[in-house]
Amino acid sequence: MIKEHMDELLDKNKKTWVFAFSKGGIDFLHFLKEYDYQSNINGLSTVATPILGSDRVNHKLLQLLNKIHNFSNNKIYQFFDERFDILLKDFQESLSSDFQENWFKENFSFLPRNMFYTALALESSWYDSHVWMILTKLFFQSESINDGIVDAERALFPDYFQGMNLGILKGHHLIGTRSSDYVQEALIEAHIVFLNYMGFLR
Repeated sequence: MIKEHMDELLDKNKKTWVFAFSKGGIDFLHFLKEYDYQSNINGLSTVATPILGSDRVNHKLLQLLNKIHNFSNNKIYQFFDERFDILLKDFQESLSSDFQENWFKENFSFLPRNMFYTALALESSWYDSHVWMILTKLFFQSESINDGIVDAERALFPDYFQGMNLGILKGHHLIGTRSSDYVQEALIEAHIVFLNYMGFLR
């Protein structure tokens, strides 16, 4: 899907700045590693993206639920899995810190070097979160600063990568959804002002 969209932009001969939220940032990093579009992309800005994966998917509760995959040879399991991807197995694996942290460490050197990378993490307390984020904070407790889904330290670029960490902003993980009352446009505009000031968007 990302490749199709990028090809469409290339037909219009446009240089692109990519603003990616949550798993979209991971997907685009993987895309950049696989395809050579660096001459058409100014940079990538991620928000609440588990760049180094999320420990939430390694939680004991999910591990217990995932034991259902032990029955993958069962016809009933196969019937439902073909239609519904039971418990989003592939989705969980792609977000796992065990997978994603190793992937980034092994592949960061293959990412395009002639574009900029920025990362912004989010922080929320349980009492000022969305109802679903309150539940995730209740069931998947973490001592680290987090937005209900992603620990802030995992949403920022590691020291060995030449990315720009923009810090930690107050907000829960679902501020990226249109159903929230967070003004996503303001967040995007703030990025544009800063990136333009730094000369990245010229």
